[in-house]
Amino acid sequence: MDNVYICDLYEKFHCLAGDCPTSCCKGWVLPVDDEAYERYKKLEGLYGRHVRSHITKHKGIRVIRRQLGRCPFLNSDKLCQFQANGHPELMPLVCRTYPRETVSFDKEARSTLVLSCPAVAKLFIETPGRREFHRADTKVEVFWELNNEDDAMFAFLKEEEEKLLDFFWQDDREMPEKWQAMYAYVYRKHDLIIRDRLKETVDIPLTYDKSNMGEYALLNPPTYCFFKIETIDHMVLNCINYGALSVREPKFYHLIKGYLDIFGKQYLDCVDNYFDEQMRKMLRENPEAYERYRSYFSWCMNELFFLAFENYNIIRQYLYCVLYTQLYMIFDLVDYMEKGPNRSPERLAEVLYICEQGIQHNPSLKHNLMEVIRREFL
Repeated sequence: MDNVYICDLYEKFHCLAGDCPTSCCKGWVLPVDDEAYERYKKLEGLYGRHVRSHITKHKGIRVIRRQLGRCPFLNSDKLCQFQANGHPELMPLVCRTYPRETVSFDKEARSTLVLSCPAVAKLFIETPGRREFHRADTKVEVFWELNNEDDAMFAFLKEEEEKLLDFFWQDDREMPEKWQAMYAYVYRKHDLIIRDRLKETVDIPLTYDKSNMGEYALLNPPTYCFFKIETIDHMVLNCINYGALSVREPKFYHLIKGYLDIFGKQYLDCVDNYFDEQMRKMLRENPEAYERYRSYFSWCMNELFFLAFENYNIIRQYLYCVLYTQLYMIFDLVDYMEKGPNRSPERLAEVLYICEQGIQHNPSLKHNLMEVIRREFL
């Protein structure tokens, strides 16, 4: 595809290879696309049988069978065997493109980076702010295709994303107040879209005036606790803190344990205020953290809002953006309360990619989180 727009950090990314503090070859489900599998079938002799012996099926899709939790083609230098031997075409598509992610929306595609990669997380920490996109000069492999052919919806999403992010970055009002205004605005538009009344959405104002927000105006004072801690707690205990996490993801498990140690001591009717107070205290002591959280929400909007092109559910995509931001803020606060204000940029990046690996880039968990949102929030 020629009409591809890439994030301004896209070309600044450089893989850390053997120096990476973690590895995308460990702990992940590695799907094998049809093109890669056809190449494997053509490999001859013992080598071909060796490669094919490591392909199995997981939930109906072909995947690389992991050994001791890692890809069997990861060599002792922490490098991909295929790439090191000069045959990158044998790598599955997900391995060739990660942490780059290109999504096609019929006539146009967008390429971003995913923050579960330590190198990308470090780039993000070093360069906060609103991201820009420009047309790609080189060929980019498409990882995910959303085939809808609804030109009106595509134009709507493109305009709305820009409008929402302009609103989000335009003034010095606090993020919770912006979240509430944007929530009412997106939900009112969502109600019209699902009734096939897209053209009528132009009349809905994006405003801080609650009297003009309609029935979805949140009347409670804006706080950093957009989702109640009780709701977050259900997610952490029932969705995130799954079995064997202490072995599979020990760093993420440590953050969850810290969350339970801190928030588990609070009474239910006080815990939301406690989180808001602690967050505001941390932001007073570390004002640069606010820019980081703002940048993260904006990043999530760039990644997730346009995915409504497939399902038209713009309120779900918006709520994911707020939820992931609040979860990141919670675990970052936990780390701050444990380690103090003088955390290094490397540690800030580590907390970020740990959260991304454990939460956003966990497909089964994502479904469970949405069930909690639907039951307790929508």
